[in-house]
Amino acid sequence: MENNNFYIDQNQQILSPQSGQNTYNFNVKDKLKVHLIIPENSTGLLMFNILGSGIFDFTLEFKANSNLSFLYLNESNHELEILEKVILHEQVELHANYGELSDGNHKRTTVFELIGRKSHLEVRSASIAFGKLDWKMSAVHKAKDTYAMLKNYGIVLESGFLGFEVLGNIEKHNSQSKTHQETRVMNMAKDVKAIVYPQLIIDENDVEASHAASVGQPDPIAVYYMKSRGLSEQEVLNHMILGYLLPIIDVIEDQTIKEQLSERIVSKVMA
Repeated sequence: MENNNFYIDQNQQILSPQSGQNTYNFNVKDKLKVHLIIPENSTGLLMFNILGSGIFDFTLEFKANSNLSFLYLNESNHELEILEKVILHEQVELHANYGELSDGNHKRTTVFELIGRKSHLEVRSASIAFGKLDWKMSAVHKAKDTYAMLKNYGIVLESGFLGFEVLGNIEKHNSQSKTHQETRVMNMAKDVKAIVYPQLIIDENDVEASHAASVGQPDPIAVYYMKSRGLSEQEVLNHMILGYLLPIIDVIEDQTIKEQLSERIVSKVMA
C-alpha cells in the first residue's frame, strides 16, 4: 500500500489520492479552512493529525462508491475549535475513528451528512479529557436507506471536563434509514465532570433509531481483581484507559505505524 504524507498550513481545497494510506498533518494558526475531496471508488486509509491553536474549519467529502477508514488524532495542547463537516455520497462506506488526546481546552462540532442513498457510516471515538472538551456530534440522514452508528467512549481525569452532545436526525422522506448511538464515559474524578446529551429527531416512518448513554466510575470489583494481581491502583486505571483508546488504531494495517501510534498513546496515558 502506497503511503503519502501531506503537510497543510494554508486554506485550500485538496483532491485526495484514490487509494493507499494518506496522512494529512494540519497545523492550525489562528484559522485554517480546508476542503478535502475523496474521489469516486476510493479505497484505503486516511490519517489526520492536528496541531496548533485557533479555529480549524474542515470539510471532508466522500464521493460515490468509496470505501475507506480514517483515523483522526487531535494532539493540540492549546485552545482549539474544530468545525467539521463530513459528507457521504451514494453508496459510501465510511469507518471513522477519532482519538482525542489533547491537554488543551477544545470545542468540537462534527456533522455527518448522509446525502447519498445507501451511504453507511460507523464512528468510534475515544477521548481522554485532560483539560476541557465539548463535543457536539450529529448524523443527519438526507437520503433513503442510509445507516449511521455513533459509538463514543470517554475518560474524564481529575483535572478534566467532558461534554458530549450526540444527535441522530432522520429527515422527512428518508424511509428505511437507521440511526443508532452509544456513549459511554468513565469518570475518574471524585466529582461528576462529564455531561452526556443523547438526542433523536425522527421525521419519517419505517426507520430504526436508538440511543444509549452512561456516565460512571470504574467498576470496583474489576479494580479489586486487578489489584489482587499485583497492580497498583494507578496502573489499574491506566490499563482501563488504554482499553478504551487502543482499539481505534486497529484500522491500520501497517504494523510499524500501528506500533508507533500505540507508543504515543501509551506514553500519553502513562505520563
